[in-house]
Amino acid sequence: MAKIKSKKPTGNRKGLPPQLEEASDNLNARKPKVTAAKKDLNFKVDPEFKKRFKTYAATRDISMVELLSAAFEFYEKNHR
Repeated sequence: MAKIKSKKPTGNRKGLPPQLEEASDNLNARKPKVTAAKKDLNFKVDPEFKKRFKTYAATRDISMVELLSAAFEFYEKNHR
């Protein structure tokens, strides 16, 4: 039967942990909530409508999000 050597326990090679005063406080610092975070708005549209919408936005050098926002603001203002 083969002899199996027992492994010696390895010591901590990283050294002692930092003192409480030296440790970073980044876990206790709360990050403020970002109010300008974007949210997904998912819905299906007709492929022809998407093509017209995207073309309209591209020809005016604006994003589709900007176009949708402007269209909604106009609609909301005029349909109260």
